[in-house]
Amino acid sequence: MVGDSIGRHIPCRTELFAVVLAVAVLNAASHRIIGSLEDGLAAAVIGLFGISAIVWFALYAIVKLGLDSEDGLRASSRDLVVVGLVVLACLLPTRAPAVGAMLGGAAYLFITAARGSQARWIGAITLSLGGPLLLGPLALNLFGTELLPLDAWLGATLAGNPVSGNVIQTSEGQLDLLIMPGCSAFNNLTMVIVLALSLAGLMGAKFGPWLKGGMLVAGLAVVLVNGARLAAMAHYPEHFEWLHKGGGATLFGYATLLVMAPIVGFAVMRSQPDAR
Repeated sequence: MVGDSIGRHIPCRTELFAVVLAVAVLNAASHRIIGSLEDGLAAAVIGLFGISAIVWFALYAIVKLGLDSEDGLRASSRDLVVVGLVVLACLLPTRAPAVGAMLGGAAYLFITAARGSQARWIGAITLSLGGPLLLGPLALNLFGTELLPLDAWLGATLAGNPVSGNVIQTSEGQLDLLIMPGCSAFNNLTMVIVLALSLAGLMGAKFGPWLKGGMLVAGLAVVLVNGARLAAMAHYPEHFEWLHKGGGATLFGYATLLVMAPIVGFAVMRSQPDAR
């Protein structure tokens, strides 16, 4: 009787990890949330607190998959230890432990969950968020000298301008365009993976050829949209600020999402078990 009483008070494993990992993701993105508040609360809300709409959608997917779980599995003592460590890391005053806990907790859940289960999808989605929150910026900092010239070459090719390394040469008398990590298409490539896994998890799709192919095509489309933005900045240097941080940057951001989402959505639909 005592054991049954204790068992009833142990939370569902999938629900517990969903909530804790969502909190860890928010902690990992805390620097962006805090930074967005510098321009005021209204601006922060409009800008989604400096976090991409795709990341917010991934958080929704994590929580929904957890709350909708019907596996009935209770958290084991080992699960509770892992959850406790993740929560402890989130309570620390620095962001780095939360990032490590997010990835570590997600990896543990992914490895220990049954194949195709909602818990496994939660682990996969959370791991993919390590792309935009950590691995993407880290890769650009470490390998920017190799990656940024590719962005510059594409932008220069579309604009019809000469290029040297990660510098697009503009018209005579105008400042050349230096491509920095924040302008790289690599940032949006990580978002393709996050969106694809989030949609696939919510719709119960299979991670098969259709989904992999859709991610590849969406990635190529994102690269082309980013190249078009860089080409516009090189071709119209007088509108650099508008294209870099103003309304133009916002429009290209929406264009990226509008190009990415239908491709990924179609691939996910074709990846569902009942798709013909």
